[in-house]
Amino acid sequence: IFMNATQCNPDKQFRFSVTQSLLDFAGIGKEVVIVGRAGQAEIWAAEEFKAFEAENLTPEKLLASLEAIGL
Repeated sequence: IFMNATQCNPDKQFRFSVTQSLLDFAGIGKEVVIVGRAGQAEIWAAEEFKAFEAENLTPEKLLASLEAIGL
């Protein structure tokens, strides 16, 4: 599971680098979306996130998720 994980240490301006192999694996080019999720951050290729959002963040699926956790 963690074979593609890479430890990233921020520089003095709290920036960090992502290895080229991880960028290639994720299909990340010039535009990215950073999403906070459960105490972590995910870096997505912008087009990939748009597609994920269109498929998964519909009102019906969001309502089903809320109902599943009792809200």
